[in-house]
Amino acid sequence: DRAVTLTLLGDILADMKLDEKAIAAYSEIPASSPLRTNAEMEIGVSLHRLEKKDEAQAKLKDVIAREPDNYDAMVTLGNLYRSNEDYANAAKVYDQAIALLTEETTTPGHWRIYYFNGIAHERLKQWDIAERNFRKALELSPEEPMVLNYLGYSLIEKKLNLQEAMEMVKKAVELRPNDGYIIDSLGWAYYQLGDYEQAVIHIERAVELLPADPIIAEHLGDAYWRVGRKLEAKFQWQHARDNKPEPVDLARIEGKLKDGLPDEPPVTPAQNATDANEG
Repeated sequence: DRAVTLTLLGDILADMKLDEKAIAAYSEIPASSPLRTNAEMEIGVSLHRLEKKDEAQAKLKDVIAREPDNYDAMVTLGNLYRSNEDYANAAKVYDQAIALLTEETTTPGHWRIYYFNGIAHERLKQWDIAERNFRKALELSPEEPMVLNYLGYSLIEKKLNLQEAMEMVKKAVELRPNDGYIIDSLGWAYYQLGDYEQAVIHIERAVELLPADPIIAEHLGDAYWRVGRKLEAKFQWQHARDNKPEPVDLARIEGKLKDGLPDEPPVTPAQNATDANEG
C-alpha cells in the first residue's frame, strides 16, 4: 500500500530531522487514506520544528475542526503551545482532550496528558488545578520520575507537605540516579527542611552533572552560604549569573551577590510537621 510506504518514509525522515522531506512524503498520502489524518498531525510537528509555528498550529486546528473528538491531535496541539510557552492555550487544549476521556477509556499511559496539563496550569500560577493533574498522573502511573520530581519540587518551593515532597523526590532519584535536575530537587528539599549539610552534598552532585544550569548553581550558592562557606557561595552565584538565567532569576541572583542571604532560623521538626499538616 502506497500510503503505508509514504507514512513509513515520512516517519524515518522526521526521525532524522529531515523535516522538509518528511512533509513532502506525508503530503503525498491521498486524502481518502485513513492514514491521512495522522500524516497531517506529523506535518504539523515538522512545521513546528522548522519554526513555522503558526502554520503548524493551523494544521492541527484543521484536523481538530474536522474531527472534534481527535484526542491525539489535541494533545499534539497542546504540546506545540507548551513548547512555545503559550501555557494558556496549552492548558485550554489539554483540558479539552482530558474531557474526552472516560473512566473506561483512561489507561495508565494517559499519565502524560495529566502531567503536561499540570505543567501548563502550574506555569499559569493555577496551583490547585496543577496539583490535581499531577496527582492524577501519579494515580495512573505511580513511578514516573518526571511527575514525582515536578510535583515534589513544586511542593518544596511552596513549602507545602515537605515530608511527602521529600519522599516523592527521593523516589524519583532512585528511579533516575544520574538526573541532575532530580538530584537538585532532593538537595533543595533538604535545604527547605533546614538540613544544609545534606543539601550541599546533593546539590554539589547536581552541579557536577549539569554545570551550566544557573538555578542549580544558585541553589548550591544558597546551601554554601547557610553552612558558612560564603566565598564559595558568591562564586556559585556569579556562575549562576553568568549562565544566562531568566530575567526574574537574574534579579534575584544579583540581589544575593550584593547582600547575601538574610539570617533565617533553621526549620525545626515541629515546623515540618505543621507544614505537612497544613498542606
